[in-house]
Amino acid sequence: MKCQSKRIGSEQGFSLIELMVVVVIIGILTSIAIPSYTDYVRRSRAASALGELSSWAARMEQSYLDNRNYGAGACRIAAPTLADYAMACALTNGGQGFTLTATAQINNEGGYTLREGNQKGTTVFKGGAVAKTCWLVKGDEC
Repeated sequence: MKCQSKRIGSEQGFSLIELMVVVVIIGILTSIAIPSYTDYVRRSRAASALGELSSWAARMEQSYLDNRNYGAGACRIAAPTLADYAMACALTNGGQGFTLTATAQINNEGGYTLREGNQKGTTVFKGGAVAKTCWLVKGDEC
């Protein structure tokens, strides 16, 4: 019969160094994941706003075909409501043109315009002022 000896003072668990390594790994993963998630959420909000701008512009164009102008003093088609973007319409050229705008209400993360004839523009991107003739959503170039 074999005799099994028990270790006296033997403890089971993690050492402080092992715990610190795990904390460092979690910190590195978090520093990568949070900016990616934030950018994903920003792009999602922008896509929603751009979809509403396009839909609104299509309704404005239909109104123009029916009435030969976009409105008299104010835009004929009411602005859509979004939680994250403020939508506005301004008439130009005596009701023969319009500029629709979507301005982010969170962290100044985006500002977009759409004019008659599907003329797109970006005024704010990732918190900085820009002057682009396209909609920037993912990268800094059209």
